[in-house]
Amino acid sequence: MDIDPIGNLLFVKNEDVPGVIGKVGTLLGEHKINIGAYILSNATEMDEAFAVIRLDSQVSISVIKLLVEIPEILSVQQISC
Repeated sequence: MDIDPIGNLLFVKNEDVPGVIGKVGTLLGEHKINIGAYILSNATEMDEAFAVIRLDSQVSISVIKLLVEIPEILSVQQISC
């Protein structure tokens, strides 16, 4: 996975099942957070995926908590570079 570590980034580990990208995108959109890029890769385990999501702005702790409440989401980390 090639990423340019600049800007507001979310690192998301999730179950590798259909619909996760849509759920994440919908939740962020409902909170007026624009996605600049959504880079997805299979994790080392076959049933997990890892995403780096570049955003136009930082995400509040409350939105991160909502992301983690999505049943398929295993972890969410945010960094700003």
